[in-house]
Amino acid sequence: WTKKQPSKLLDNEVMSEILNELLPVEADEKLTTHRLRVLAQLFEDGPLGKLCSGKVVEGLKVDGLLTEMPFECTIKLDSGNLFLDTWSPLGIRKTSDIESSSILFSGRIDLVLALSDEENKRYLMAVDLKTEGSLYGFNSSNKLDGTPLQIPSGNIEDRFELTEAEKEILHNHSLQLALYNYVLGMIQENIQDGREILPPSIYVSASGRLISWKDLEQQQQQQRLKKLLNWIIKTSTGKVDPLEIQRLPQENMSICEKCPYFSGQIKLCGPLESQIGLILNTQQNEN
Repeated sequence: WTKKQPSKLLDNEVMSEILNELLPVEADEKLTTHRLRVLAQLFEDGPLGKLCSGKVVEGLKVDGLLTEMPFECTIKLDSGNLFLDTWSPLGIRKTSDIESSSILFSGRIDLVLALSDEENKRYLMAVDLKTEGSLYGFNSSNKLDGTPLQIPSGNIEDRFELTEAEKEILHNHSLQLALYNYVLGMIQENIQDGREILPPSIYVSASGRLISWKDLEQQQQQQRLKKLLNWIIKTSTGKVDPLEIQRLPQENMSICEKCPYFSGQIKLCGPLESQIGLILNTQQNEN
């Protein structure tokens, strides 16, 4: 955990040093510097910046924080009635029963906040930093004419009061956040008098907002994660009925584009009404 220290996000020397180290040669340094200063100011003026500077936001204050927290965790699953089998001349033969399964994850959490309230109750909260909406279409002079994520709800400090764009970004990263929540919970299980785990948040760079679900909604996301992991175990043993797999409607094309079963020339799955199988491009068809 770090000690409180003055923010250097808007320090010209620090920003110049970072750009000299990381900015590609072909990038516009002046334009990049301006955008970084705008986003840094949004951070400083927003709830996360205030928390990190020692201020109280929504009844909470920061006791300490950890950036880029590495983790490795093993999630044990009840495999139910799964088993392995093999073909034989006499038919399919069961070779073994699967009593339990485990999935190993490793990664880093962008930011973990140790918090406390006025009653000295102690909490932990994972924060994932997202830059969606802060590049193309971002309007630094008029947020109402910018990206949807630039326009926050009425109360910028209320992380549960969400716009439609904020609900969408939470949903898009819900399983990642659920995993982070599981990791923090697993750590606290082994600590006497540990901290209560708050639902994880996303920091929206385009507005400087922290957004999150309430406890009940987060519990639903944890169930979604568990269901997905069980599905992974089930598919790895070849016990998935093809009828269980439902193709998504065309409006969910963006989800399919991230799926390996929809990549390459051979489409194993895809949105409704799209072609499945070997897809030849126009030039190949003409030949």
